[in-house]
Amino acid sequence: MSAFTNWIKRYHSCRWRLCYTCCMTCLLLQAMRVDLSMAFLCMLKPLNHTREEVNFTANSQYCSGLDNKTTKANFEGEFEWSDTFEEERSYINRTTISENVVKNVPWKRLLSSPAVWAIIFSLFVFDWMGSIFQVLLPLYMKHTLSINIISSGLMSSAPSFGLMIGLPLCGKLADFVHSKKYLSTRSVRVLFETFSMIIPAGLLAAIGFLRCDHTILITSFLFLSGIAISLTSGVALVNSNDIAPSYVGIIFGIANTFAAASGSISSLSAKALTPNDTQEEWQIVFALCAAICVSGAIIFAIMARGEIQEWARSQETGSCGNVADVNINTIA
Repeated sequence: MSAFTNWIKRYHSCRWRLCYTCCMTCLLLQAMRVDLSMAFLCMLKPLNHTREEVNFTANSQYCSGLDNKTTKANFEGEFEWSDTFEEERSYINRTTISENVVKNVPWKRLLSSPAVWAIIFSLFVFDWMGSIFQVLLPLYMKHTLSINIISSGLMSSAPSFGLMIGLPLCGKLADFVHSKKYLSTRSVRVLFETFSMIIPAGLLAAIGFLRCDHTILITSFLFLSGIAISLTSGVALVNSNDIAPSYVGIIFGIANTFAAASGSISSLSAKALTPNDTQEEWQIVFALCAAICVSGAIIFAIMARGEIQEWARSQETGSCGNVADVNINTIA
C-alpha cells in the first residue's frame, strides 16, 4: 500500500489524492458499519438519504432544460468539474431556460399524470434496489456467507465502482441515440429503464444461489449490476425534464419522498424475512427485489412519456414551459 501511496503522491494532483482518500474512507466506514450491526447500518441510512435527496432535487431543478449528459455531468462529474467550469458556465448561459417562479402549481393534474407516476415508480424501485446493494448485501455476505470484513468491504464496493464507470457514459449514450434519431425520447427512456431494472434483478437473484467460495463471481456480478444500474441516468433522473421542465423540482421532490420510503421498507422487509439469516431466507429477499424491479420496468414502459405534458405548458404570463414564454438569465 505504501508503494501505491507514493505513486499517487508522485504522479497525481492534490485533487486526485483527496479523491483517493475519500474513497478509501468511505470503504472503511461502510465495512465498519456492516461489522457492527444491521440496526446501526440502517440507523445511518436516513442521514445519507437526506443529503442525497436534497442534492438530487436541487440538481434536477438547476439542470432543467439541459440535455441528459449535462445533467449527469452535474450529478456525477465532480472529478472534472473544476477543469471545465468556465466552459460549463458559458454553455449554461447559452442554453439554460431560467424560469420565473411558478405561483400556481396544477397539483390535481400533476398528481394524476401517468408520466409523473412513472417517474415515482422508477425512483421507488431504484432506491429499493440501491438499498439492497448498499445495505443488505454486505450483511448477507457477513452473516450468511461468513466472508471476512476486508473481502466483504471490497465486494460491497463493486457496485459503486460500476456506477462510477457507467454513470458518465450511459448519459452520453442516451443522448447519442436520441440525437441521431435512432429512437424517440420515450423509447430511449423505456429501453434504458428496462435494462437498468431487468439486468440487476437477474444478477441479484443469481447471487442468492452462490456460495462463499464464489467471491470472484459474486464481485463480478455486483460490478456488472452497478454498470447496469447506471443506465437509469438516461431515465428517471432526467425524464422529469422531458415531461415538465417548469416543475422539475416539485416532481423530483415528490418522487424522492417515495424513494426514501422504499429504502426503509426494503430494510424492514429484509429483517422480517431473514430471522435466521439462512441462504434460503435471503433468496426470498432477492427474489422479492427482482420481482419489484420487473414490475417497475413494466409500469414505466406503460406509463412513461417523452414529451411536455399539456398541464405543464405555460398557462399565464410569467409561467414556464415553452422557450418563447421564458426569460434567459446569465450566470454572473
